[in-house]
Amino acid sequence: MSWLKKNKLLLLLIIVFLFLNNLPYLAGSYQSIINKNISYNGSPLVNEGDYFVYLSYIEQGKENIFTRNLYDYQAGKAVLFSPLWFVVGQVARLNNNIISYHIFRLIFTLGFITVLWWWLKKIFATYKKQLLALTTVLFGNGLGVFFLSFWPNRGISPVNLWVSEANTFLNLYQGPLFSLSQTLIILIFALFIKSVRDNTKKLIPLYFFLSLLLFILHPYELVIINLVLSSWAISEYQQNKNKKIVLYLAYLYLASVLAALYYLKLFQDPSMGQYREQNIVASGNILEYLFGFGGLFILSFWGIYYAGKNKLLKNPYLRLILIWVILGWIMVYLPLNFNRRLANGWHIPLAIMSALALTYIYQRAKPLFKGSLIALVAIVLSFDTFYHILLYTDNIYNNSRDSQVYLSPDRLSIYKIINLTIPKDSTILTRALEGNRLPAFVNAKVYVGHDIQTWQAEEKNKETFSIWTSQEDISQWLDDHQINYIFASREYIKEIDNIKWLAQEPYIKSIINDKDFIFYEVRR
Repeated sequence: MSWLKKNKLLLLLIIVFLFLNNLPYLAGSYQSIINKNISYNGSPLVNEGDYFVYLSYIEQGKENIFTRNLYDYQAGKAVLFSPLWFVVGQVARLNNNIISYHIFRLIFTLGFITVLWWWLKKIFATYKKQLLALTTVLFGNGLGVFFLSFWPNRGISPVNLWVSEANTFLNLYQGPLFSLSQTLIILIFALFIKSVRDNTKKLIPLYFFLSLLLFILHPYELVIINLVLSSWAISEYQQNKNKKIVLYLAYLYLASVLAALYYLKLFQDPSMGQYREQNIVASGNILEYLFGFGGLFILSFWGIYYAGKNKLLKNPYLRLILIWVILGWIMVYLPLNFNRRLANGWHIPLAIMSALALTYIYQRAKPLFKGSLIALVAIVLSFDTFYHILLYTDNIYNNSRDSQVYLSPDRLSIYKIINLTIPKDSTILTRALEGNRLPAFVNAKVYVGHDIQTWQAEEKNKETFSIWTSQEDISQWLDDHQINYIFASREYIKEIDNIKWLAQEPYIKSIINDKDFIFYEVRR
């Protein structure tokens, strides 16, 4: 039997997943095709602000720049070592930034599924059980919609509705960074276990390099990787008394130290302080996790009970999954100001343990009730996933959430004019949403942009509003803050009419000054 025939159900599942996971993007692309007056910007409807930061990194990579923070005019020295976005940018030279972003998102999605399938074959004995587990990981979700339907005003928002890294479907939908991140997590876990179990040093350089890469991409992953693998190593030593396991851990710790030194050096630059702030996100009420994982929370503990009762934990891969499930509840409430970040990838072991429980429940169920049981479980575990698919597809196709997912031809042409006009070391005065979007298309710094990337963003937003609507001489202020250009559009900057007085000032040269856009140069 050929591989294709043997794995036709697997291929069908992957095709269905890819279609549903990309349906919102397909809707936006189709809308752009049938309406020539708009161009879809490819934005996901989760963490939209971050998307444009990533596009700014890609724009720099396309121009062989390794990678500056364009969202703070003071960020001239600190350079973010981001090989991912540099590579994506190089590929973007063959197409464009948005297409390249989604090409890599799809590549890492397929890479994630490949590594995950390898894991599932190590844990589940039969093909059907492996398919069940894969389906549970890809589509399994919580009960966030249910919770908010009954308790909308509790001030609690289940994580499956907004923390994309806490849900596999949303994570793979969002973009290449977190898709790569979770792929690397499960790959590093696999390489470490295989190195220890096969007693081979050949894989050490590989998991050392991948760990270092992961820690540089996301410094908080250092906690996840080290805590889970150290705990697994202790359990492995208790079983097999292999003292060499300390050597394998030493290389992991070395990668951690090198990454920590890199970030200590990076954060010495005050302009990078706000960049550090993006990882300061604390976990909220425990109900956000309980309902965020919903049925997976209950089933995962049933799976743990089943695995322990049937002595399945001699399997080193299943044992790591169990450790990750349990440590997940500890990590998200560690006394760290970034503990919510430690939920990254936690959905994976919860879903795998849930799949183990489902195989047991199905085997024990009476034949008369098996069909109803399958339907009930499928609805409970996947309802929120399909809710997101339909919601995002509708929002993008009808542009109904004020998400500004489409660009006008005028805006695109003005971005091209700006790119051709300004030197690459320029600083542009703009603010609010305009500042978030502009560096994604123009390789120049903005005075204030993405809140997380801009030092004292809130104060600078207020300051900019006050300065450019003051109708007083601001030439000295522009010089003091190294401003070279001023840009605003009616779509994003509501006070645009109160800025146009600047075009009459002797220190301002008007390049564009029409009903919807202004683009001024500061004379010196």
